[in-house]
Amino acid sequence: YNRVVSYELDKRGVPSNPRVVGMYRPKKEGPLGDLRSDSKGNVYCANGDGVAVLSPDGEFIGLIPTPEPATGISWGRADGKWLFITTKTALYRLQTKIGWKRT
Repeated sequence: YNRVVSYELDKRGVPSNPRVVGMYRPKKEGPLGDLRSDSKGNVYCANGDGVAVLSPDGEFIGLIPTPEPATGISWGRADGKWLFITTKTALYRLQTKIGWKRT
């Protein structure tokens, strides 16, 4: 399983009190890559299968499959509703319903 872990940060940014907030078991081998969240608190995890989406409570919502392991993810475009996914050989983009909102 790949585990998503949350930490508390002190004033200097030193992490402590780790807790597992989500887990995902990819079918394909590969390390867990980038993590990003959307405006609803869902977490997007790049991995060997593509991009797993977990709820704020750590429940598996779904998978955005990619032909090869996803290595990076980022939100983009002016409305923040485009998800860009990198693999070793390609860059993919897809429009999402929720998106990310700058603060």
